[in-house]
Amino acid sequence: GVNIPDSVTYVGENAFLGTSFYNRSSNWNNGALYCDNILLDTDLLIEEYHITPGTRLIACGAFRGMTSLTSVIISDSVTSIGSSAFNGCSSLESITIPNSITSIGGSAFSGCTSLTNITIPGSVTSIGSYAFDDCTAQIIWDEMTAITTIEEYAFSGYNGATLTIPGSVTSIGNYAFYNCASLESITIPDSVTSIGAYAFSGCSSLESITLPFIGATKNGTENTHFGYVFGASSYSSNKDRVPSSLKTVEITGGTNI
Repeated sequence: GVNIPDSVTYVGENAFLGTSFYNRSSNWNNGALYCDNILLDTDLLIEEYHITPGTRLIACGAFRGMTSLTSVIISDSVTSIGSSAFNGCSSLESITIPNSITSIGGSAFSGCTSLTNITIPGSVTSIGSYAFDDCTAQIIWDEMTAITTIEEYAFSGYNGATLTIPGSVTSIGNYAFYNCASLESITIPDSVTSIGAYAFSGCSSLESITLPFIGATKNGTENTHFGYVFGASSYSSNKDRVPSSLKTVEITGGTNI
């Protein structure tokens, strides 16, 4: 048998592929392979799936490409959604993420083009790169959210039209919203004190943006030009990097422009 200790917090995609444990049909139950309290892989032809209560982790790529899947309920024992866990689940319309989840891995919901909304619970403190790539779902933040950092590339490729960032966030990483080509409106709260380079680069449909300051940091003395967050290296390149679609800009604070 295989035993995985509770100290393990990350299980890579196909970690046991080709092993006797993986190949033994008796280890699979209704199209899912579990090891102790970790969901390793699925081969689902069903539309709805409820992750077994007591499960602690969803391994990377566990549901990748399960195109028949329309609904998933994640048990409130799960703390982590692995990278690419639901990547390519193009028929997924509904997913329940419990308040036990602390991290959502990179590309976790990439290609989930049928999702209409997704609620990020207050327990989540980390969102990986391209987590919602090619996903049009409305992002809803739990009112108790405590996330402080939108990490590099976290929402890159997101295809929704509007996005609001919660007031708990203080820092936005480089390329955080890179290539959100369908994004029309975004509001950055006053709590944010730093925004990374290229944060909104490639947001070619952006019409409205609300920012707490101009440039890289609140009341900063470097990279204070408006186009910085769009990838402009200097004032002179603002015209080349700021999207021509932009009609409304609201600046809510700061002392330097």
